[in-house]
Amino acid sequence: MNAHTDTTLHHDETRITFNIEKSTLAKLSMSELFALHSAIQCTSGVVSGLMCQPWFDKDDKNTLNGAGEQLESLLNLLSNLQQTIFETAKDAQPQDPREAEKRAWTMLQYEADLCDVLPDFAARAATLSATQASVEFQALRQRRAAA
Repeated sequence: MNAHTDTTLHHDETRITFNIEKSTLAKLSMSELFALHSAIQCTSGVVSGLMCQPWFDKDDKNTLNGAGEQLESLLNLLSNLQQTIFETAKDAQPQDPREAEKRAWTMLQYEADLCDVLPDFAARAATLSATQASVEFQALRQRRAAA
């Protein structure tokens, strides 16, 4: 996804564009990023389902018609947005245990759709869980030191 300077929808006589800057996503809390990713994932599923409907097929039933191609473009945009959300979460270093957990869930939600090997996914989940536990441990140490 190309990085732009805002998160607005632009349209003119010939084109509609949606711009989003990664730095805008980085300003969201991990809970907000998780919620956004969940919404984009759900929307992608709906768009994918719609593309399977016969009214988006050409007469030969093997290719998308013009409307189906537009949905495919929307699906590509949503996919790029999901990837950018994942990368934003991956780059984050939350210090709050709840935020660290939401970061892990955001990353696992994205990776689950791409993973074909369960042991690899389980290892990734274990790594993210250990990272979250470390953040929780550090927060506990700080609270005890402050007391």
